[in-house]
Parts: sequence; C-alpha cells; structure tokens
Amino acid sequence: MDKEPLEKDIDKSEIITKVSQIVKQYKAVCKSKKSLRIGIECEKLGVYRNSGKAARYYGKKGYLQVLKRLRDELGWQVTQLDNGDILELERGKGTRITLESDGRIEFTGSPYSTIHDVAREFRLHRNEIHEMSKLYNIAWLGLGFQPISRISEVELIPKLRSLLAIKYRQSHGMPYSQDWSKQTASIQVNFDYTSEKNMSNKFRTMVRIAPIITAIYANSPFCHGKTSKYLSYRTYISLKTDPERFTLPKLFYETHFSLDDWIEYSLDIPFMFFFRKGMPITPEKKLTFRKFMEHGYEGYFPTIEDYKLHSSYIYTDARLRDYIEFRNSDTVPPDLVPSVAALVKSIVDDQAGCKHVEDLTANWSYKDIINLRQNVARDALQATIKGKKVLDYAKELLEISTLNLKKHHHLNEKKEDESIYLMPIKEYIFVREKSPARYIAEKWQTDWNKNIGKVIEWCEY
Repeated sequence: MDKEPLEKDIDKSEIITKVSQIVKQYKAVCKSKKSLRIGIECEKLGVYRNSGKAARYYGKKGYLQVLKRLRDELGWQVTQLDNGDILELERGKGTRITLESDGRIEFTGSPYSTIHDVAREFRLHRNEIHEMSKLYNIAWLGLGFQPISRISEVELIPKLRSLLAIKYRQSHGMPYSQDWSKQTASIQVNFDYTSEKNMSNKFRTMVRIAPIITAIYANSPFCHGKTSKYLSYRTYISLKTDPERFTLPKLFYETHFSLDDWIEYSLDIPFMFFFRKGMPITPEKKLTFRKFMEHGYEGYFPTIEDYKLHSSYIYTDARLRDYIEFRNSDTVPPDLVPSVAALVKSIVDDQAGCKHVEDLTANWSYKDIINLRQNVARDALQATIKGKKVLDYAKELLEISTLNLKKHHHLNEKKEDESIYLMPIKEYIFVREKSPARYIAEKWQTDWNKNIGKVIEWCEY
C-alpha cells in the first residue's frame, strides 16, 4: 500500500489488500442443504386514494404517521432514525420495513424454508399496512412505476445514502436517474447457496430466465397519467439509468462463471461513496473499487464493509451479497407476489430445473439475451427470440415450475403443496395470455374509462 490509512480506529486487519479476503467472506456464508432459505423484498408506491398522486412523508396525512402507528400499535421497533424521522422498522427475526429515496415502503421478509411461510408473513404485512394506511387516505400500489405524479411532485426523504446515490448519478450525467430513484418499484427474491458451484448454477439460471420473468410480471404501463409505449416502463428506465451497474456482462452466462468472476467484475465498477465515523466520503472522479484497494483514496483504504456497501449498488438482474438476489420483476398486486418467489425457487433450487433452463435457452447468444431484455420492456410476452414468443417460453417455465413444486411436496396445514401460489399468475399466462401490464392497459382504455381509482382498487395492498 502507498500510505498508512488515516483512520486510527480501524484495525489494519479489517482493510482489504487481497481479493482472497473478499472470496473468504462469500464462502463463509455458504449454508448446508437443510439450512437453505428464501426471502422476498417488495417495494410499493404510496399514493392518495382520491387522486393517485404520490403520498408525502410529512404532514398530518403523511406516511410517517403510518410508520408511527406500526411502531406504537403493532410492536415494530425503530432501527433507523433521522432527527425524529423514522426510516426503518424491524420486528421478529429480521423482518424489516425500510424506505427508499422517495419513501417507497419496502418490506423485507424473514428468510424461510418454504413459500408457505413466506406467503403467510407477507399476508400479515399486507393486512397491517392496509389497516394503518387507510386512516390517512393512503394506498400502497402493486405497480412498477408511479402512475400519475411527475418527478417534481415526488419528494425525497432525508435518507443520506439514497441522497448520495442520486447526487452521484446526477453528477455523472446519467439519464432518468431521478425517475428510477423516485418512481420505480420492484420485487426481489433472495436465495442461500451451499457452495461456489451451487451459487454459480443458481446465478446463471437466474440471469437466463430473467427476461422471461420480466415479461411474465411486466406491470408498469403508466407514466404521468397515461399509458406509455412500454409494458414494463420500470425496466426501460432501469436499462437507461446507469449502464455500468445494470448491464449484464457476458461472463454471467458462461458455464465456467465463478465466484472469482463476480468479484473481478464488481471490482471494476466505480464505487459511489464510503463512510468513516458516520461521515460520507465521495471521490470527485470515478474510481473503481479495484483502484481503491490498490492505491486507496486520500489516505483511506477499503474494508469488507466498504465492499459490501459498494456491491449493494450493483443492479444486475442477479447479484451476489450474503445470498443471491434476483431483482428484475416489477412490483405486482399482492395476490401475485408469492408466485414470483414460488416460480423462481422452483427453477433455481432444483437441479432438473436449472438443467431445463439451460436446455431451453441453449441457442440464445449473449446478443440475443441483451436484445431480449430491451424488447420485453416494451412488448413483454409478445416479444420474440429465435422466432418464438416469450409467451411460449413463459408457459413452458410455468409447467416445469408446477411439476417441481409438486415433486418437492412441501405442504401447508391444508395439505396443499407450493404450486398453489402459481395459480394467480397462470390465469394471466394460460388464460388471458397477457402480462398484468397489458391487462390493465386495456382495461384503462375501455372498462375503467381512465379512472385511476380502478387501478388503485386492482393493485392495492
């Protein structure tokens, strides 16, 4: 290293000097097969019922009041506070409610071994948030993009990390940075892994099915009170916002993809900021994490915690943290949320499922997949690859998913297996043959007569 670190309160052993230190951290979180868990994170957009306009954080009808009721009446504990403003709540074994930069409420469930448990906890959350929010005329929407309000009408909350990320994107001239930060909402599904090989198989499977999942759950057709030309406007915005963090490198699709490949990729992404003694330090020019490790920045050198923070600002369809995060679905109405977890789990947690996806996509080139990611943002299930509609791939994926969930035979108290959670999305794929976005876009123009109240009723939590 060129210099001694400035911070005297950090032990030198905490400073990263070798890639092997990062590898060790990832390998340390491998689980036994019996200990594998799955979790969901679900963002939702807050609006006022009478107008569909974005709900505000402050005021007598602001959703800060909702958070206070969750704290005072339902046992949620405040874990992040800013001058009296609640930014994060927690309850039980790590179940959290956090706020995104625009105040979107994100529910992060505890990890469970079955979808039955995931779905039960999610139902509890839905009931609680609905009961407390209706007292303030607030509805939380299962949509991927704010349907009515413009950027200027969506306020930012006092969350430092979010504000720093927005400032970084703006200072580097990234288009749609505010749209993405203020108006999008998505669902993530998180998976443990047993080994590096198991991680690689799951990760590669995720990025290959990602465009299909995007199409199945496309649910953001509105922008500024009108239908846009995109069925997943959130996906379109995402792909345009920060190419360095959203673009999938070719190595993610290779059969030899490894933990080292992920780490090497992440080290070449510029980092946004890091913290020392609670204060943010932001480089004036782009600086990759690799350069940060090799040469430091103004006398500071990175720690494992700095690397974890850095990797949390990588937005590829799948990303590696203390688990694998699958993150490319629009937020959907609450009855569809468990199906996202069930569908992805049935494929990536099953050896035969991974092999099926490998065979299904065997003739897809890297260029094909990159083009498909863009095309499903516009056309969803009607997009094509190799002369075949994504709708047909979606049907095949759901069929194998159903078989896998039945095969694993995880039963609830009614003796039902996990395939029951696929029924709501099967209605769209096999019966209607359209994504939720196309369904509501058509309803908007016809039966609903462009009434935002009907949209709220359809997707409210």
